[in-house]
Amino acid sequence: MPTHTVTNNATGEQHHVVCTDAPGSHLLDKDCMHGSALDARKGFSTFEAEFHPHVGLYMRSIHSFSSVDDNSGSESVLSILNWTLRFWSNESRRDLLRRDNNGEISALYWGMAIGSSCSEQGGSWYSRLAVIASKVTSYFRDHPEASAGESFQVLKDELVPSISTNDGLYIYMHEKGVCSCMQYVAAAARDGTYEETPMHAKPLCGGCKKSVDVTKRCSRCKIASYCSRD
Repeated sequence: MPTHTVTNNATGEQHHVVCTDAPGSHLLDKDCMHGSALDARKGFSTFEAEFHPHVGLYMRSIHSFSSVDDNSGSESVLSILNWTLRFWSNESRRDLLRRDNNGEISALYWGMAIGSSCSEQGGSWYSRLAVIASKVTSYFRDHPEASAGESFQVLKDELVPSISTNDGLYIYMHEKGVCSCMQYVAAAARDGTYEETPMHAKPLCGGCKKSVDVTKRCSRCKIASYCSRD
């Protein structure tokens, strides 16, 4: 059974682990922000308070779009990428990205992806969404005049070969990350020994915010979804 040498980011101590299932969040450096400067415990700046609701809305809304147990595979990546580009193409959100001088929005999504990767239940599901959102917001920030269609052509060539499988997703996150927290998950992914409990996600109603089996898409915005209650 494969063993890996793991370094504790906080203490520098090294030890050997045998990866038979999800390594778990205890292997992350609890003080590391994974490149994000946002720390809710210290309060939000004016700009952080402005963009944070949009970041959360994306992660909540995606349940209504990607309410499946597994979002791996090239077709799923392409669908999520297309949806995410549409979400962040909203003019008010594009304005936020133009004013995001330090890349805080994409960094926050990236931090969310790393935190989710060490979940033993459905970690890859959340991580893939957050990675795609991080790449989209970063690209829009760097290319403020780029259309969703132009951006789709560029990003699909990078993301589809890299993150369509769970192992590929975690290796990509380690290689592209600014911290070493993904080294444990990536090591297991390279050996094909990383496992996690499947997550059974249900969509959330955009009105009552409760989890339901089936929602109906808003005919106007094509993003928000609601249950069939009056």
